[in-house]
This record gives sequence, structure tokens and C-alpha cells, in this order.
Amino acid sequence: HCSPNSGSTPNRNSTVNVEEPKFLYKRFVASMWALKIKTGFEPEQVKIPKRYLEVENRGDKIERNFLEQLKKAYAQEIKKLSQR
Repeated sequence: HCSPNSGSTPNRNSTVNVEEPKFLYKRFVASMWALKIKTGFEPEQVKIPKRYLEVENRGDKIERNFLEQLKKAYAQEIKKLSQR
């Protein structure tokens, strides 16, 4: 059983590195994608639901070609991220 006041208190003279959480998060995400790819996930095989082609924005529908390019870019970025 741990109480909220147990353990050591932070040193008030130490500086906090605000970049550290961002770095750790990026490292965690890269590790997560690497594990998913090692266990068989293929980002190229992601299927975009057909209903996305029905979405309208200011009278324009999303084009299938745009979604295919988006899917390809997604797969490339996921693979790059997993290799860090």
C-alpha cells in the first residue's frame, strides 16, 4: 500500500526537461508500431471504409484517388516510424 506522500520529494533545485516526455512518447509509439509490424500488421492492407467516399465537405466528396494516396503515405510513415 502506497500513500501519495510516500517516497522522495523532487529536488527543488533540479530543472525539468520539458522535451523528455515528448521524447519518451515518440520512443513508445515507435516501439509499439515496430512490435505490431513484427507480429504481422501490414499498414498497406488497411481498408478505408466505403462510407468515407460518401462524406461531403462544402458540396465536394472525397475522391477515391486521394484516399488511396493517403493510405499509401500512412503506410510509409508507419514503417519509417517503426524503424527508429
